[in-house]
Amino acid sequence: MQLRAFLFLLFFGVTFSLPAQDYAGVWEGHFFLRGKKNRVNVRIELVQKDKDFVGFVSTRGFEKNTTYGCDYIVHGRINKNTLRLTKINVRRGVAMKITDCGSFSWAELSFEKNDSVNVKSRWFWMDSSKNVFTATKTATEVSDFAREEMNNLKHRSDLRNDFVRKESELHARFAGSLGTRLVENKETSITITSVEKNTKPRMTVTMNEGIVADYFDLSEKVLVIKLKDLPKISNIEFINDSDKRYNLEFKILLEQEGMKEEWNVFLYPGGRAWLRLDIKE
Repeated sequence: MQLRAFLFLLFFGVTFSLPAQDYAGVWEGHFFLRGKKNRVNVRIELVQKDKDFVGFVSTRGFEKNTTYGCDYIVHGRINKNTLRLTKINVRRGVAMKITDCGSFSWAELSFEKNDSVNVKSRWFWMDSSKNVFTATKTATEVSDFAREEMNNLKHRSDLRNDFVRKESELHARFAGSLGTRLVENKETSITITSVEKNTKPRMTVTMNEGIVADYFDLSEKVLVIKLKDLPKISNIEFINDSDKRYNLEFKILLEQEGMKEEWNVFLYPGGRAWLRLDIKE
């Protein structure tokens, strides 16, 4: 009994002596563009106030004797051990146009309880493609330059409003209309593939308010929908029915004889995307 009590107290003491995860500081990593030809170094410098994070992010690459890259201000919060950093603005482009720097959308750092130094990270582009890399914590304090860049921002409440607006813009971009396509009245194939297999992707698909696929598990197999007799107008809706913790990133391939088109789509939990097919006259 005494030994059991001792072990309990030892476990209790060890458990509560573990240091809390400190997300603030400097995180560095890299990914490659176009195979392994172009290495892009990423540096993320974060400060925290309450539940909010503000960061200065810089990317640098080297090609044809030229250093290029972009600097950003980001803002984010933690949800389920993942810190999502949304781009608020582009501070500058280095040997790049500001418009080209704008192709970055947001970054995610996913923290594990047993590793406070290395984190799995994702870099998302505006077309919903992404690069995966490991970020390593290299310092606990941000640089003077990064702090000055962040201090030059507007009042923090305005920054928070910018963050909410940017998040809304992303939601509208990745959970909305995929447009209208003119098609022939012949056999049509729609193939839906989940991009990430390590989540629990579930999808419901409807056409003209009728269910075509109900709570389909995309982790097990690809969803293929065959349509033979199309109505004059087909309103097809794709719904992320995954657990509320999971976003859903997937590809849609629309095929008819002599025609093929593909979309990369990102949906928040409960998010919806629409595609309209009109029969050619």
